[in-house]
Amino acid sequence: MAVNKIKDNENVKFLFIHTWERSATPTQDAADYIKSMKYNFTVLMDNKDPQNKTNKVLSSYKVNGIPAKFVIDGTGNVRFKLTGFDGSNEAGVDELTMMIEMAKTKS
Repeated sequence: MAVNKIKDNENVKFLFIHTWERSATPTQDAADYIKSMKYNFTVLMDNKDPQNKTNKVLSSYKVNGIPAKFVIDGTGNVRFKLTGFDGSNEAGVDELTMMIEMAKTKS
């Protein structure tokens, strides 16, 4: 995972946001999954608003598929957006690492 490769860089932060969950207990389901996979990171929840039936983060970032990955530079601008998974963890980590490095040099 990219988070493991870059974990010691204090200028890079990873936010994992769980969204589009359909179960009645999305927060517990996400916590159980993270624990079962022995992941060592926090997951933020983007649960559906019961009044307007939307996921705020999903809507704000115009996510149209998952997983969605964003590289946001030091000034808060979205520099890169990736959607989906091509089946290759190593290639994905390399691509994300390159985008992070590019964003760091331009912010």
